[in-house]
Amino acid sequence: MQVESISTRLVSLPMSQPYTSSVGWTIGAVGHVMVEARTSEGHIGIGYARSLHNGKLPAIRAAIEDVKRLAIGEDPFAVIRIWREMMANNYWFGPGGLINFAISAIDIALWDLLGQVTGKPLYVLLGGGRQRVPCYYTGFRRSTPADHLGMEAAMLRTQGLTAFKIKVGGEDSLDKEIERVRAVREAIGDDMALMVDPNRAWSADVTIEMGARMEPYNLRWLEDPIPYEDMEGRTRVAACLEVPIASGEDMYTGSQFRDLAEHKAADIFNVDLQRVGGISGWLDVTSFLEGRNLPYAGHWFSEIQCHLFATTEKGLTLEYMPWHFGLHKKKPRIVNGLMELPQGPGIGWEIDEELVKRYEIG
Repeated sequence: MQVESISTRLVSLPMSQPYTSSVGWTIGAVGHVMVEARTSEGHIGIGYARSLHNGKLPAIRAAIEDVKRLAIGEDPFAVIRIWREMMANNYWFGPGGLINFAISAIDIALWDLLGQVTGKPLYVLLGGGRQRVPCYYTGFRRSTPADHLGMEAAMLRTQGLTAFKIKVGGEDSLDKEIERVRAVREAIGDDMALMVDPNRAWSADVTIEMGARMEPYNLRWLEDPIPYEDMEGRTRVAACLEVPIASGEDMYTGSQFRDLAEHKAADIFNVDLQRVGGISGWLDVTSFLEGRNLPYAGHWFSEIQCHLFATTEKGLTLEYMPWHFGLHKKKPRIVNGLMELPQGPGIGWEIDEELVKRYEIG
């Protein structure tokens, strides 16, 4: 048996409500480069890379078309060896960036393919035993007025969610930012976890001021408050504030996480499946984090990372974002703050082919 072919499709799923970033640009759709890996016996595995800019999808596809030659003709059971070869062969162009996106999409498809061949869910193949893993909800868009946030939070509590992350950084005053945090905390009560994410919208000095002002609201963490390039500022913020600082979602390699840890610039390390190079890359990076007893959480891709978190009890929680589940016929089920794992082979979520065809753009 061998990997016979790898093909791609571009799919743009419209969002029910446009999303405004901390720097003011509007996101109206989530773009996907879908990868289909097929064996000589007809088994099919599906993977994908995501982009919030549809204009970037052709570049991701081009990278995939170049990298896939390293997987075609190989034994699908050799998925980690294939990943290492893809990473090593493309080191000239990385590590990181577009190459990692391309390798990630192929790697996810190959792991899903392995599940299809064996008939086993991914978490079983990886030796995991948990059927449910912790998750938190990301929502509370910057375009949502503060007086509506409480209603949104109260509604979400009825859906089995017990942890919430609010977006800030888009208001014209710091007092208004605090009001957003206060509204959600009052709506969810003191027993629910609350996180705050400015998406790098603040300076170090503003973050230190805001961190102190938000202490009464008992935050689980403050995520990426200042730009990644300002390592000195991030180190100063983490040293000055009592609230834990979460960071890492824009990092691609274990060495970058090592630098973040050595500078003591974060307390919790966010791992983005796509940026670290897929499932094989996630296993590599989290092995480094676990070996140093560094707590980590999942960024995006919770429908895939749930399998990975089922293999460890050191991963804290996954990011549940419903607007990323449009490719699948069913959304994950949440019970008391825990995401239930799918039981189908591979990744386990059935692709909605009718929807994919409707929004396919190339």
